[in-house]
Amino acid sequence: MKLKNNKENVEIYDNNLLVGKIPNSIFELLKVYFKNYDNLEIIGIFDKIFNGNGEKIKNLLDIRYKKFFKLNISNINSHNTNINLYNDIIYLDRIKSFEPESIVLVLNNNCFCNCRYCYAGAGVKDTCEIKQMDLLLFEKIVKELINFNIENIDFTGGDILLHTDINNIFDICARNSIKFCFSTKKKLTKSDLKLIESYKNFINYIQISIDSIIEDEQNKLIDKKNYSSIAIKNISDLIKLGINVRVNSVVTSFNINSIIDLSFYLKKMGVNKHVYSPYANNLKNHNKIMFPSYEQYENLRNLLDQNRDLEGFIEKPIFLTNCEEKEYTSCQAGLTGLVINFEGDVFVCERLSVDKEYSIGNLKEKTIREIWNSKDIEKFSFPNRELFKNSDCYDCSHFDDCIRTRGICFVHSLLINKSLYGKDNNCKIYTDRERIF
Repeated sequence: MKLKNNKENVEIYDNNLLVGKIPNSIFELLKVYFKNYDNLEIIGIFDKIFNGNGEKIKNLLDIRYKKFFKLNISNINSHNTNINLYNDIIYLDRIKSFEPESIVLVLNNNCFCNCRYCYAGAGVKDTCEIKQMDLLLFEKIVKELINFNIENIDFTGGDILLHTDINNIFDICARNSIKFCFSTKKKLTKSDLKLIESYKNFINYIQISIDSIIEDEQNKLIDKKNYSSIAIKNISDLIKLGINVRVNSVVTSFNINSIIDLSFYLKKMGVNKHVYSPYANNLKNHNKIMFPSYEQYENLRNLLDQNRDLEGFIEKPIFLTNCEEKEYTSCQAGLTGLVINFEGDVFVCERLSVDKEYSIGNLKEKTIREIWNSKDIEKFSFPNRELFKNSDCYDCSHFDDCIRTRGICFVHSLLINKSLYGKDNNCKIYTDRERIF
């Protein structure tokens, strides 16, 4: 979607079709949304546009532009519509929030399983030192987060239930009225279940991973004897506690033919949602044999179309809608959320968090807000052309459109170019595409 200033008003285009018009005053606000200003700068700009009512306007605005159009501000008259903060065309697909909307906390690197598809490389012989976030750092993060409009923290690892201070972590969240979700593959003990029950009012959901109810298939993917039985028992115990349970399955060549049977089984159990995640090429651990064929994807799509009972229960990613065309969603790296690892390193993408090289700052040195408003994050949110100097993108006529409308997938670029800044699989002129999903 794009907006075009037509002097008297602003026209809204979707796929080059005119879908509506908005006043110039609102256009000026959206320009502010688009650029990477901090809060004080935004208020100052609003003051200029709206004759000293900047703070009032800011308080009216929701963090995200999608809710912006619901606001009743038609009675606001712009007295300075000639302020040129940017050019006369902006794209709505990728707009940076005032502050982070979502936070993923990687609490530790200790895991219960060795999964062959793990993007963090756990399926490879892991000789890494086991590390975890200390409570002082966690408390510092929580103190900052309560000032943001974040409704949920996503805890990940490793397996957070292996964190030695997990009781205190849950307690800190509860004392600060912060809700959270997490995933686990650990066999849940009575002690684990007691802990979960104690804090269930603060748990939005717990995600359990299981890829197949056929033990032989599951064993090909997770090096843990009888894992399917462990996962099913965990799901059953959590449902009995009244926990909202989601299940994630990685779709590979080993389990794609039976995954719909797993969906029916889980729905009957009372699982809330079944998420299909494609096996993907990654930076640490990859085996092409695990890619399903496009024919297998097509067969799965047909099966799902025939079984409407599962509609709404299965969260189907775009790869099941248009896998061969490789049409992926717009990248939101550096626009909406952050990933923080156990050492306080901050990243724009969870898949990049496996390497400290891609960190944009550390919370032992800076605050979350400082990092969010830093120049380092701009290298991901709105990278300039000079960063692509050694790539095919540098002289490409589609550069601005790519960066502004969808953003580049930096993981894809690393896989293809061995560099953050280069073409990815969404490239309009890249024909000899590598298999990513």
